[in-house]
Amino acid sequence: MNDLISRLLAYHWDPLGSVARGGYTNEYDSYILSLIKVARNGQVAEVAETLLEIERLQMMLNGQPQKATGVARLLVRICSKRQ
Repeated sequence: MNDLISRLLAYHWDPLGSVARGGYTNEYDSYILSLIKVARNGQVAEVAETLLEIERLQMMLNGQPQKATGVARLLVRICSKRQ
């Protein structure tokens, strides 16, 4: 599951644009465990907010709510199937 989530974050979230510029696909792996914990609750809004907090507080970005919500939906789907 971690591999799948790693690819999801790299290719669908990538708020820094590092993977898009040829960077490492494991750029966001440090967030996987905390995101799994939140996603297992099945609340898309909570996962999206967590993604936005990472973007805003840790990466010092403005955040992309629509992208975060789309990725959150996928994360919840992945985590709910793997419980």
